[in-house]
Amino acid sequence: MFNLLPIPPLDGYKIVLGILPYELAQRYAQLERYSLIVFIVFLLLAGTPIMSGLLRALTAPFLYLINFLINFIIVI
Repeated sequence: MFNLLPIPPLDGYKIVLGILPYELAQRYAQLERYSLIVFIVFLLLAGTPIMSGLLRALTAPFLYLINFLINFIIVI
């Protein structure tokens, strides 16, 4: 889940670039020059309660979806 975050050095960034329309992708790609600073700040804040709550809120929908799919497959 961590690697899917849309922060430039992570894979989620490349996924978002592929989904966005060309103009937005170009503007979003400009963030890459600040990626090291953003990533270091993110890592420094990763252990704080605010960041853990934010990450929990961002990952919860994916976990519910995976849980639903697994339960659906098991029932079939």
